[in-house]
Amino acid sequence: MCSHIKQKELVHELGALYVDWIDFSDHHMIQAKDVNWIKGKSNQLWNKHGVKPVIVVTEKDYDRDQESLRGLHPFDVFILCSRLEFLLRKGHSKVDFKKLVKQLLEMKT
Repeated sequence: MCSHIKQKELVHELGALYVDWIDFSDHHMIQAKDVNWIKGKSNQLWNKHGVKPVIVVTEKDYDRDQESLRGLHPFDVFILCSRLEFLLRKGHSKVDFKKLVKQLLEMKT
């Protein structure tokens, strides 16, 4: 997992003039006050730099509350999609992994 500092550096490498970060707790439901705060901060950046900011949210946050994020208009909202990949440890195979997952699922039922 990347640190926020590393993620900001990666975004800068893509050509961003300025990167700001807003952390919400896990499972945070975006509220009107959050949308207003984000819009206010985005307007400040627009006025300061003369370029309309782009807002990036995680796929999880977008799926949780698409309607609230529509309130960020006129700013574009990009969704950061992620993919989970399991890397096999030396001496283990996909078959071993599938057996483990099956065992764990059977324990839950």
